[in-house]
Amino acid sequence: MKKFTLLALVFTLGVAASFAYLTQKESVSLGVAKSPVWTENSPPMTPSQAISDIQVFVKIAAKLKPTVVNINTSQTIKVGSPLEGFENDEFFKQFFDDFFGRQFPKHPKDFKQQSLGSGFIISKEGYIITNNHVIEKADEIKVKLKETDKKSYDAKVIGKDKRTDIALIKIDPKEIDLPVAPLGDSDKLEVGEWVAAIGHPFGYGHTVSHGIVSAKERLFGEGTTHPYNDFIQTDASINLGNSGGPLINIQGEVIGVNVATDARAQGIIGFAIPINVAKNILPQLMEKGHAVRGFIGIQWYELTEDLVKYLKLTKGQEGVVVAEVVKGEPADLAGLQVYDVIIEFNGKPIKSGRDLLQEVGKAPVGKASSLKVLREGKEKTFSVTPIERKDEDEDRAKKEKSSKEKKEDKPKLGLQVEDLKNYPGLKEKLELSSGVVVTDVEEESPAQKAGFEKGDIIVEVDKQKVGDISDFKNSVSKFKKGNSYLFKVLRERELKLIVIEVP
Repeated sequence: MKKFTLLALVFTLGVAASFAYLTQKESVSLGVAKSPVWTENSPPMTPSQAISDIQVFVKIAAKLKPTVVNINTSQTIKVGSPLEGFENDEFFKQFFDDFFGRQFPKHPKDFKQQSLGSGFIISKEGYIITNNHVIEKADEIKVKLKETDKKSYDAKVIGKDKRTDIALIKIDPKEIDLPVAPLGDSDKLEVGEWVAAIGHPFGYGHTVSHGIVSAKERLFGEGTTHPYNDFIQTDASINLGNSGGPLINIQGEVIGVNVATDARAQGIIGFAIPINVAKNILPQLMEKGHAVRGFIGIQWYELTEDLVKYLKLTKGQEGVVVAEVVKGEPADLAGLQVYDVIIEFNGKPIKSGRDLLQEVGKAPVGKASSLKVLREGKEKTFSVTPIERKDEDEDRAKKEKSSKEKKEDKPKLGLQVEDLKNYPGLKEKLELSSGVVVTDVEEESPAQKAGFEKGDIIVEVDKQKVGDISDFKNSVSKFKKGNSYLFKVLRERELKLIVIEVP
């Protein structure tokens, strides 16, 4: 009897253990996030296999080469004539003919400039990562899957970002089963690791080179051109035409996007954008066509030893000193002051201005972030709500503004506003329950001429209470040209009445 009871107990425990394992396995599987942009793929090799395999680069080439494409772009170059403006001047044309003994030249023809680059396929649907500089300003983008292919595919730009030099393009693969490059985790990359680079240098076709990771977190110049990149440096040969191709670890995962080389080193000092930089912005490129980055409206100084002494901080203190707070921007609305020392943003330590720029850039726009400062030696924490940085792409901003003006045939006030609820610290400070915050006032606009300033809080429009941005837009949509309208605003705790005349 005891033996039977013991066997039953063992059986029950075994069933329970199996059930627990299967339940846990299922819950873990359900918790794996799937990307809406790139196809999730396993690397061709495990770390242990890769390290022990002397033919690792042969296998990488065989697996990853088919995912690397050739990108051919053409751009129409407008050529101006040095004699432009005199085409209809008969006297000048006669003078030119007599003096030079030949006919007055006609306007020269425009010409097409061709350029080559690389890219790699990241999804079965035909999405391809490349560099922004490969496709920027291109009138036409053609993609070849193999150098031997006579056929090329038209590609369209889904999104691009000048600050990281990343672009997302797409071809229509029709019924072709596209090979896909698995994306790795560049944060795990170590200096000294073996890597391979694949691309189309000088238009020769697929070329594979290999080397090691020479360094991480490299900057170009002072880091101002691409402030959101900490480049991977490699001695794997990267030459003209490799731009946009993948840098691959020995497991066969893409861990970088090849972007540049040091011309003095004849291709043996190359740089790649960490793949995690691309992965962070790909959903934004997919959804909006551009990267969305946070902005809080301050200028800063690096915290030097002299400033540490002057501000009476602890020796060795790290951080960023606020040099200027732009009126009406999120930092101002949150309560930051000049000479505050920013030491933390969203829980991440801030050691330099570059750290701050990157962390603010990654912060979700329109949602409160925490910011910790030292003010007169004491720690203070603020809630600041970043807005979207507007200087990311001047061409995009101009196009959006032009498009908006064409669509909207209604009076232009020159005001940009946001809901007061996006600034929780300000709501509490002013004890307001509703209204909209003026975030920008265009120069020479009716709003500027009337006296509006950044940071004003509009609580009434044309004697109607403004609860939120929807109320504001509804009231303004009824404005008619040639009429005047009354706004009640709160400025520095004082109510003001402002009259705008709509032109």
